[in-house]
Amino acid sequence: IVAFAAGAGITPLLAMIEHGLTTEPETGFTLVYGNRGPDSIMFRRELEDHGIGRDDRWWEATGPA
Repeated sequence: IVAFAAGAGITPLLAMIEHGLTTEPETGFTLVYGNRGPDSIMFRRELEDHGIGRDDRWWEATGPA
């Protein structure tokens, strides 16, 4: 599964992410999420609880604002 979100657009995807990773733990999930910076990630704790944002599941790209 591949999902794209930016800023507050993560809100409707969070329930889908939680459902997918809970009911189908073997399913691959890629989230492309854009925001101003790491400190402004909405629901960061919830994403990390599902393994998104830890270990090899987290990539960060930064550039000019």
